Amino acid sequence: MSGFHGSYKQGLAWEACHDPTADEVFFGGGARSGKSIFICAHEIIEATTWPGTRGIIGRKEYTSLRDSTLKTWWEVMAMFGYRDGHEFKWNGQDQEVRWANGSLTMFRHLRNEPSDPDYTRLGSTEFTRSALDEGNECEERLAEILLMRTGFNPPPHGCKFIVTGNPGEYWTKYRYVYTKKNEPVELTPRQRVILATVKDNPDPKVRAEYTRRLEGMRSEYDKRRLLYGDWLVQPQTGMEFLPEFNSTQHTERIPYDPSKALHATLDFNVSPYMTLLVFQVWRESPTLWRVHFLKEYCPAHPLSTARAACQMLSRDLKEGCFAGHKSGMFIYGDRSGKSRKAGEGPVVMHDFDVVEQELARHLDGRSDRVLRSNPPHVKAREFMGHCFAGRLPISITFDPDMNTTITDHVHLKQGADGHILKEYAIDPVSKVRYEKWGHCVQAAYYGVIGAFKDMYDDMNELAS
Repeated sequence: MSGFHGSYKQGLAWEACHDPTADEVFFGGGARSGKSIFICAHEIIEATTWPGTRGIIGRKEYTSLRDSTLKTWWEVMAMFGYRDGHEFKWNGQDQEVRWANGSLTMFRHLRNEPSDPDYTRLGSTEFTRSALDEGNECEERLAEILLMRTGFNPPPHGCKFIVTGNPGEYWTKYRYVYTKKNEPVELTPRQRVILATVKDNPDPKVRAEYTRRLEGMRSEYDKRRLLYGDWLVQPQTGMEFLPEFNSTQHTERIPYDPSKALHATLDFNVSPYMTLLVFQVWRESPTLWRVHFLKEYCPAHPLSTARAACQMLSRDLKEGCFAGHKSGMFIYGDRSGKSRKAGEGPVVMHDFDVVEQELARHLDGRSDRVLRSNPPHVKAREFMGHCFAGRLPISITFDPDMNTTITDHVHLKQGADGHILKEYAIDPVSKVRYEKWGHCVQAAYYGVIGAFKDMYDDMNELAS
C-alpha cells in the first residue's frame, strides 16, 4: 500500500479494494486485528489519489465514532504527515475533511431510527467509497443502502463499500462468513472477505499487549471471538442443562481411525430433525478414556426418519468418510425405538428394526448396546457433567463441524427440577409443534452411558 506499511491481511484487503470485479469487501475478525486502521488508511490514500471523489466512514453511535474511529483516523493521518490547513481542512461541526484536491471525507453516526428506516438523513448524497466501522453494530438495511449509494465518480478499480466487524451472531456473520446453519456463505461474484486476528496487527507492541489482555478474559465465549476470531463459538445463556460443556474445550478435530469400532447412537424424534451421531472410543492413557464424536446425521423433513439417517451413514460407510470400515459397529439410542413403529407400510417394523436392516453389513450379535431403559434426565445430566468437568475418567469431544450437536448442548436448559426444560416451537409450514432442543444431547448421552454402563451404575450406587 502506497505510504502505508500494513500487515499481510491488510494487504489482502487492499488488493480486494483494488479489484475492479469487486464492489463489497468485508474485513472481519478478532479485536485489534487492524480493521479500523485499514479503513482509515484506505480512505486517506484513495481521497488524496483521486481528486473530486467522496468517501463516508460510518458507525452506529456518535460516541464510538468520536472516541474510537476518529481517534484512529487522526493517528493514521499523523502517520502520513498530513496537517490541517495544508493538505486538508477539518470541519468539526459537520464532521468532514475537505481535501486540497477537492475530495471529501464524511464521518457519520448511523444509528437506526424508527422515524427514518431508509436513512433519508443521508440525503441524495452518493459516494465513491463507503465504510462501516464495526458494521455488526448497525443493521443490514444500512449496508444495502450504502452499497446502493456507492457509485459516484469511480476510479479505474471501481467504487467500494467496506464493512468491518467482530465474530458473533450478527448479520455480518450470516452475510459474509457462515449461514445460520453454520455453513460457509456462498459469496456473490462481487463480494470479498478477509478474516484476521490480533496476530495480524502490524504493530508488535499492540499484538503483544492485546494478546495478553484478551487471554485474560474470563468469558470463554468472548475470548474465542475476540482473541481467536472464532465465528462458530456459541455463548452460554444461563440454566444450561450441561453447564460444564464448553464449546471450545470440548471440540476437536480428530480423524476417523479405521482400526477402531464405530459407535452409532440415535434419538427418534422426527421434528425438527432425526438424530444419528457417530463416535469412537479408545484408551487415551491407563487412567483416561476418550469418546470422540465424529459426525452427525440430522436430516429434516421429509427425510427425518431412521431409515434416511441410516442410509446417509451407510453411504459414508461405502464411499464416504468411513469407506471400507471393517472394525465393527455398536448401536445405542432411545429405548422407545425398540417398541415404536417406524410407520413404513403394512409390515410391523420398529425403529431399531430399520436401523439393523440398513446397517446389517456392519453389525453382529454383539452390536446391540441399547439400554434396557432410558436413563433419567437428572442422572444422565450428572454423569455427562462429571465427564465434561473431568471428574470421571472419560474425556468427551465433538468434531467442530457437528454444529447442530454443539448448538444443542449450548442451548438446552434445565427446569427447576433438574430435568430437561421442554421449549416448544411450531413449524411455520407443517404447523407441527416440536421440542426445539435436546435431541442431540440425548442421543449423545444414550451412547456414552451405554458404552460405559458399569461406570454409570457405579456412580449412581455411590450416590444412593
